[in-house]
Amino acid sequence: MATIGKSPSKRKSTKLKSSTGSSLGAPPASKKKKSNPIPPLPPIENEELEDPNMTTTEYVERIPIFKDPNFVHSTKGAAGAKKRGWKNLKQIVASERAVQWPVSAVTYSSIEGPPSFKPAKKYSDISGLHSDYRDPQSKLRYHNVKEFSQLRMLPSDLVTAYLALRKANAPVP
Repeated sequence: MATIGKSPSKRKSTKLKSSTGSSLGAPPASKKKKSNPIPPLPPIENEELEDPNMTTTEYVERIPIFKDPNFVHSTKGAAGAKKRGWKNLKQIVASERAVQWPVSAVTYSSIEGPPSFKPAKKYSDISGLHSDYRDPQSKLRYHNVKEFSQLRMLPSDLVTAYLALRKANAPVP
Protein backbone atom coordinates (compact mmCIF):
# COMPACT_ATOMS: atom_id res chain seq x y z
CA MET A 1 0.00 0.00 0.00
CA ALA A 2 1.29 3.32 -0.98
CA THR A 3 0.43 6.37 1.09
CA ILE A 4 0.29 9.77 -0.42
CA GLY A 5 1.94 12.50 1.62
CA LYS A 6 4.10 15.54 1.34
CA SER A 7 7.76 15.09 1.46
CA PRO A 8 9.59 17.21 4.05
CA SER A 9 11.95 18.59 1.42
CA LYS A 10 9.18 20.53 -0.37
CA ARG A 11 8.28 22.69 2.63
CA LYS A 12 9.02 26.37 2.36
CA SER A 13 11.57 27.56 4.81
CA THR A 14 10.91 30.66 6.84
CA LYS A 15 13.80 32.93 7.55
CA LEU A 16 13.86 35.63 10.15
CA LYS A 17 14.56 39.03 8.70
CA SER A 18 16.61 41.33 10.83
CA SER A 19 16.47 45.04 10.23
CA THR A 20 20.02 45.58 11.46
CA GLY A 21 21.57 43.07 9.11
CA SER A 22 24.06 41.94 11.73
CA SER A 23 24.90 38.31 12.16
CA LEU A 24 25.51 38.65 15.89
CA GLY A 25 22.15 37.11 16.75
CA ALA A 26 20.32 40.37 17.37
CA PRO A 27 16.59 39.94 17.83
CA PRO A 28 14.44 41.03 14.90
CA ALA A 29 12.96 44.49 15.09
CA SER A 30 9.34 44.51 16.21
CA LYS A 31 6.70 46.41 14.31
CA LYS A 32 5.25 47.97 17.47
CA LYS A 33 6.32 51.46 18.27
CA LYS A 34 8.06 51.76 21.58
CA SER A 35 6.82 54.60 23.69
CA ASN A 36 9.42 57.14 24.61
CA PRO A 37 9.93 57.73 28.31
CA ILE A 38 8.65 61.02 29.72
CA PRO A 39 11.39 63.61 29.36
CA PRO A 40 12.65 65.13 32.61
CA LEU A 41 11.51 68.57 33.65
CA PRO A 42 13.60 71.43 32.33
CA PRO A 43 15.95 72.94 34.89
CA ILE A 44 14.84 76.15 36.54
CA GLU A 45 17.46 78.72 37.16
CA ASN A 46 17.49 80.34 40.57
CA GLU A 47 18.04 84.05 39.96
CA GLU A 48 17.58 85.19 43.54
CA LEU A 49 20.99 84.09 44.75
CA GLU A 50 23.33 86.42 46.55
CA ASP A 51 26.08 86.05 43.96
CA PRO A 52 24.76 86.96 40.47
CA ASN A 53 27.64 85.11 38.73
CA MET A 54 26.75 81.80 40.36
CA THR A 55 23.60 79.95 39.25
CA THR A 56 22.23 76.55 40.20
CA THR A 57 19.58 74.39 38.65
CA GLU A 58 16.69 72.92 40.61
CA TYR A 59 14.01 70.45 39.59
CA VAL A 60 10.49 71.34 40.66
CA GLU A 61 8.48 68.44 42.02
CA ARG A 62 5.02 68.32 40.46
CA ILE A 63 2.35 67.85 43.14
CA PRO A 64 -1.30 68.04 42.13
CA ILE A 65 -2.74 71.22 43.60
CA PHE A 66 -5.98 69.52 44.58
CA LYS A 67 -4.27 66.90 46.74
CA ASP A 68 -2.89 67.69 50.15
CA PRO A 69 0.24 65.58 50.73
CA ASN A 70 -0.14 66.01 54.50
CA PHE A 71 -3.74 64.70 54.60
CA VAL A 72 -4.26 61.76 56.92
CA HIS A 73 -7.58 59.94 56.75
CA SER A 74 -9.39 60.01 60.09
CA THR A 75 -9.50 56.21 60.28
CA LYS A 76 -5.76 55.92 59.50
CA GLY A 77 -4.33 58.21 62.13
CA ALA A 78 -1.87 57.43 64.91
CA ALA A 79 -2.14 53.99 66.50
CA GLY A 80 -3.34 55.30 69.89
CA ALA A 81 -5.64 57.99 68.50
CA LYS A 82 -9.41 57.64 68.69
CA LYS A 83 -10.84 56.67 65.32
CA ARG A 84 -13.49 59.06 64.03
CA GLY A 85 -16.21 57.89 61.69
CA TRP A 86 -17.86 59.89 58.98
CA LYS A 87 -21.28 61.48 59.56
CA ASN A 88 -24.12 60.76 57.20
CA LEU A 89 -26.43 63.47 55.84
CA LYS A 90 -29.14 63.04 58.50
CA GLN A 91 -26.59 63.44 61.30
CA ILE A 92 -25.15 66.59 59.71
CA VAL A 93 -28.57 68.22 59.30
CA ALA A 94 -29.62 67.26 62.86
CA SER A 95 -26.43 68.71 64.36
CA GLU A 96 -26.90 71.95 62.39
CA ARG A 97 -30.46 72.36 63.65
CA ALA A 98 -29.38 71.88 67.27
CA VAL A 99 -27.16 74.99 67.20
CA GLN A 100 -28.29 78.60 66.76
CA TRP A 101 -26.45 79.81 63.66
CA PRO A 102 -26.24 83.45 62.55
CA VAL A 103 -28.26 84.35 59.47
CA SER A 104 -25.14 84.82 57.33
CA ALA A 105 -23.65 81.41 58.28
CA VAL A 106 -23.39 78.82 55.52
CA THR A 107 -24.83 75.48 56.59
CA TYR A 108 -25.47 72.27 54.69
CA SER A 109 -29.20 72.95 54.50
CA SER A 110 -28.80 76.61 53.45
CA ILE A 111 -26.89 75.80 50.26
CA GLU A 112 -29.12 76.02 47.20
CA GLY A 113 -28.22 74.18 44.04
CA PRO A 114 -29.16 75.07 40.49
CA PRO A 115 -32.10 73.33 38.82
CA SER A 116 -31.47 69.97 37.23
CA PHE A 117 -30.56 69.72 33.55
CA LYS A 118 -32.66 66.56 33.26
CA PRO A 119 -36.38 67.03 32.60
CA ALA A 120 -38.75 66.25 35.46
CA LYS A 121 -40.40 62.83 35.43
CA LYS A 122 -44.09 62.90 34.64
CA TYR A 123 -46.60 60.48 36.13
CA SER A 124 -50.15 59.55 35.23
CA ASP A 125 -52.83 61.46 37.14
CA ILE A 126 -55.00 58.35 37.39
CA SER A 127 -52.64 55.42 38.09
CA GLY A 128 -49.37 57.08 39.12
CA LEU A 129 -47.39 55.12 36.50
CA HIS A 130 -44.80 56.76 34.26
CA SER A 131 -46.62 58.90 31.72
CA ASP A 132 -45.51 60.04 28.29
CA TYR A 133 -48.93 61.22 27.13
CA ARG A 134 -51.21 64.17 27.92
CA ASP A 135 -54.82 64.69 26.95
CA PRO A 136 -55.04 68.00 25.05
CA GLN A 137 -58.68 68.49 26.05
CA SER A 138 -58.48 67.98 29.83
CA LYS A 139 -54.69 68.45 30.29
CA LEU A 140 -54.53 65.26 32.38
CA ARG A 141 -51.64 62.81 31.96
CA TYR A 142 -52.22 59.13 31.24
CA HIS A 143 -50.12 55.98 30.90
CA ASN A 144 -51.84 53.89 28.22
CA VAL A 145 -54.95 53.59 26.01
CA LYS A 146 -57.06 52.05 28.78
CA GLU A 147 -56.43 55.04 31.05
CA PHE A 148 -57.18 57.41 28.18
CA SER A 149 -60.62 55.87 27.68
CA GLN A 150 -61.31 56.19 31.44
CA LEU A 151 -60.02 59.75 31.43
CA ARG A 152 -62.42 60.82 28.66
CA MET A 153 -65.41 59.56 30.69
CA LEU A 154 -64.50 61.56 33.84
CA PRO A 155 -66.79 64.44 34.83
CA SER A 156 -65.31 67.94 34.79
CA ASP A 157 -65.31 68.28 38.60
CA LEU A 158 -63.04 65.20 38.91
CA VAL A 159 -60.77 66.56 36.17
CA THR A 160 -60.33 69.83 38.07
CA ALA A 161 -59.74 67.86 41.30
CA TYR A 162 -56.96 65.81 39.64
CA LEU A 163 -55.39 68.99 38.26
CA ALA A 164 -55.61 70.65 41.70
CA LEU A 165 -53.80 67.64 43.25
CA ARG A 166 -51.02 68.10 40.74
CA LYS A 167 -51.13 71.89 41.27
CA ALA A 168 -51.74 72.48 37.58
CA ASN A 169 -53.90 75.20 36.11
CA ALA A 170 -57.57 74.43 35.64
CA PRO A 171 -58.62 73.85 32.02
CA VAL A 172 -60.48 76.55 30.17
CA PRO A 173 -64.06 75.37 29.32
